Amino acid sequence: MLRMKKYLQFFPHIFLALSGLVLILAFPGGFGDDAGQYDTLARSILHGRYELIVGQATMYREPGYPIFRALVYALGGNPTVILFVQLALLILTVEIWRRVWKRIAPEYGWIGPFGVLLAYGYWTMVRMNGYELLLGFLVSVIILSAIVFVQRRTWPSAILCGTLLGYLAVTRGVYLFLWMPIIGVLAWNVGRTGGKERRRTVLQLIVIVALALIIPGSWMMRNQIRFHTFSIASRPGIVLNIRAIQADSPWKALTDSYASIVFGERFAQALFPNWSYANTFYWPRLQEKIDAYARESDNTDQVDAMLLRDAKRVIFQDPLHTAKYIAWSSAEVLRLYALPSWRYPQTSVETTFRGAGQLGLFQTLYLIAAACLQLTWLVGAVAGCVIGMRRWKRLFLLIVVPSLYLLIIHAGLDNIVRFSAPVQPILGACVLCAAARIMQSKKKSSSRG
Repeated sequence: MLRMKKYLQFFPHIFLALSGLVLILAFPGGFGDDAGQYDTLARSILHGRYELIVGQATMYREPGYPIFRALVYALGGNPTVILFVQLALLILTVEIWRRVWKRIAPEYGWIGPFGVLLAYGYWTMVRMNGYELLLGFLVSVIILSAIVFVQRRTWPSAILCGTLLGYLAVTRGVYLFLWMPIIGVLAWNVGRTGGKERRRTVLQLIVIVALALIIPGSWMMRNQIRFHTFSIASRPGIVLNIRAIQADSPWKALTDSYASIVFGERFAQALFPNWSYANTFYWPRLQEKIDAYARESDNTDQVDAMLLRDAKRVIFQDPLHTAKYIAWSSAEVLRLYALPSWRYPQTSVETTFRGAGQLGLFQTLYLIAAACLQLTWLVGAVAGCVIGMRRWKRLFLLIVVPSLYLLIIHAGLDNIVRFSAPVQPILGACVLCAAARIMQSKKKSSSRG
């Protein structure tokens, strides 16, 4: 690995602070469908309710991010202040990742901050009214507290880890079971303790699990009592319905999807005359279903329940549809961890020049470069993960657990690169691990020569 002068480790802090200011002041995000709903829920919380429609309680969205927004509003803030609070969370996240790597390998503390800097799909969302910056902050603090717990066995680190695991789950429901691999890795790291220290450690692990379950469990009990659904939110119908539409598509759509991910939609269209896949083609079909069910009920939770039943019916109607659903999972995982678009980081480079006319020389070279960089990003992330595991073993596993967990959970869902934004700093750090190892090997070879 390569060392870096101490003061250069703080370059990402300064660069991201200035870049965040420019993005917020020059390109502040608006309130689209998702952002508008989160803001509506936040304002309803200020009045002691949780509603998207006045007088109609809901469980359509997780409460974590609306609570965060409501807290800022309660302290006298406004939507612009929230963006600046998110910028503060971003800078704190950079510093937390520096401390994480300092604890694992003090001489390589630069990898953490520069990993965040490399994850431009994450930090450029500081201008958006979304939960990504909050999720990334929570993930980073959970990892730091878990590492501190392994090294020191302190009660504050155990309580912080468990509490934030619970809050992470109610901010985005897919993280509900993240505590399982975290506890597993923690137990593996501290398993050699004995006597009184062992009993104390076991008690601390139990407290982490209890806190991780109490927070989402209390919200799920509220939903069970009010809506007869033991769940954090009621969006699985929308999330799963795209995959049902994919399972109902011909096999050629899957091969076209792979071509789209690898080469980009426009380049695949130019390379393969019969190419016809575009991820957005499925959304009009989903919207038709939503509109049809909305005519039967104006309750968003009931509409999602109808969509979920429809998705299950399609996916499991016969072995062929189930096989297609499973086969599409590999494509969706690649789409989840793809390289974010340089122009619109909420989507991947796959969508670059979508809807453009005839490709010119510049567009062609641009798409070739994007495809090569995406391959480097994916290969580098995997290689860096292997290098980190071999060098730092169990402690490094705590770093990559969230990204591996997200991969497994999202394999069965419809994916866009925005869903991986909170763990992109982890991927960036892994890429840097691989790059540093290559540079170190070259340095050794040249010195021998």
